[in-house]
Amino acid sequence: MEIQMIRNEALKFIMPGDRDKINIPRWFRNESVEHKQMKQDICNKLYAEGKSFICEARLTGMVGRADIVCLDDMTIIEVVKSESEESILLKNKKYPKQFKLVVAKC
Repeated sequence: MEIQMIRNEALKFIMPGDRDKINIPRWFRNESVEHKQMKQDICNKLYAEGKSFICEARLTGMVGRADIVCLDDMTIIEVVKSESEESILLKNKKYPKQFKLVVAKC
């Protein structure tokens, strides 16, 4: 499938207000320095690879945000530090099944 078609398919799951924030690293004040740095490092890597991503993406039909959604391969990247395996599994259940979850530990 052509890359733009994959990106368009992934964008269907992103809330409209977040769709225009492609390739813009974002974080919130309540995140730890390590969490922010890990997100920045991942964003830098994705950008260097020519991939499109959205940080702090709100997905349709769910409460909360995904740390990073890579539109090119329909992957959700969650940066974790001390979250339990159970917490990660619960996050995975709330995301659309079309996306693969990748956990990055900081």
